[in-house]
Amino acid sequence: MNILPPNAKLLFSEEEIERTIDRLAVRLGLELQDESPVFVCVLKGAIPITWDLMRRMQVDVALSYMRVRRFDGMKGGTPQVTDFDPEEFKGKTVVVVDTVLDEGHTLELVREKLEPLVTRLLTVVLVRKQTAYEGSADLIGLVAPDKFLIGRGMDMSGKYRGLPAIYTLED
Repeated sequence: MNILPPNAKLLFSEEEIERTIDRLAVRLGLELQDESPVFVCVLKGAIPITWDLMRRMQVDVALSYMRVRRFDGMKGGTPQVTDFDPEEFKGKTVVVVDTVLDEGHTLELVREKLEPLVTRLLTVVLVRKQTAYEGSADLIGLVAPDKFLIGRGMDMSGKYRGLPAIYTLED
């Protein structure tokens, strides 16, 4: 049983998220039909969506990860890659999977690290926030208001990642 904080409000149900992941997997499958990509899970938040996408793929998929830290509780900071092996990605098709795109700092850093190494780079995010950030991901599942989100891999101080739905935290 997952306990919600008292100020949590349902944004996307588990069913909405499952349909969205189905749609993303179909689009990725079409894009990658003749390739054997490496899925790069941006740790820790993207573990659930990476697994959900991988098990729906009809192509041979390898799995890797990059650990990127940005948040301390509800406060964002400068992202830092703390675990990354460049040799693992040289000359490959890479699909970066992340949970949420808000200001774009994490995705920008990951792209900066991978683009010089890979043959092809695609980015997938489950949720894109409605922010002033002008960059984007190649595939976006859902669009959310610019509020703090928890659930489906997104956390607050390490809690609530396991929620099957996505919630906003209201003031």
